[in-house]
Amino acid sequence: MDAIQYFLPYHDVMHVRWKAQLVEGLTEEQIRTKPHPAINSIAWLLWHMARTEDVGISAFIAVRPQLAEDEDWFTRLNVARRDIGTGMTDDEVAELGAQIDLQALDGYWDAITRRTRSLLERMDPAVLDEVVDPAYAHDAIVKGGLLQESQQWVWESWRSGYTRGFFLNYMAASHVSKHIGEGTVARALYGFRGR
Repeated sequence: MDAIQYFLPYHDVMHVRWKAQLVEGLTEEQIRTKPHPAINSIAWLLWHMARTEDVGISAFIAVRPQLAEDEDWFTRLNVARRDIGTGMTDDEVAELGAQIDLQALDGYWDAITRRTRSLLERMDPAVLDEVVDPAYAHDAIVKGGLLQESQQWVWESWRSGYTRGFFLNYMAASHVSKHIGEGTVARALYGFRGR
């Protein structure tokens, strides 16, 4: 079994089953609002996970423009931000939750899921062993405006030169898994027990 064959079933579980479980039974207001000052809203979490995967797959795996740019998801989502949201203030998270088009968010999530799967199904697994040039990664992350200026410390942890496989795992798997956990806590605060 190669890395892509290992990754795809896990990606399916996170992006289809876990995502559906995050919103199941919640009202629109519960999806849009923070259930506790220390927990992000589920709308923000879904947007952030989708944006991070779009950026990661586009910049570090496919080396092409983001799906959000290709298909004008920024307009459809009613969110002008082009970054991935790391370091947003509580007020910014609340504003995003209030303004985002939830139907478009569901569509963007599904489109990112399909694009990732489609790209990986056609990819030679050896590509994942390639080291991403740190200068290219810097331009994609920092100069590309994917992080707010106050959050560009993230770049410091990636500057040593990671493989494409690292970026795939981090931005489309482990990062998503972490935030699915946060979403599960948000659901619990609304009275929904975990499974």
